[in-house]
Amino acid sequence: VKPDDATYKAVTWTSADPAVAEVDDNGKVTALSAGTTVITAKADSKSATCTVTVAKQKRGGSSHGCAAGLGTLSMLTLIPLWLRRKKR
Repeated sequence: VKPDDATYKAVTWTSADPAVAEVDDNGKVTALSAGTTVITAKADSKSATCTVTVAKQKRGGSSHGCAAGLGTLSMLTLIPLWLRRKKR
């Protein structure tokens, strides 16, 4: 959690549809099936969300990217950036 002197360092991560994508205690999202879900990060009374779409992987295609196929995506950098923009 940044900055180092943040008041609330405990972040709770949840997935609105864990059948589509699950999120661990560190914010690592794992895509499980095609669909769309909302990942939420909450620290005290502050929260941020990110809509994640998991697309069915095409044969011979790349599995890189948020919506390109089943895989993982770290939300640890996305959510704090969104929170910083909201404060301004």
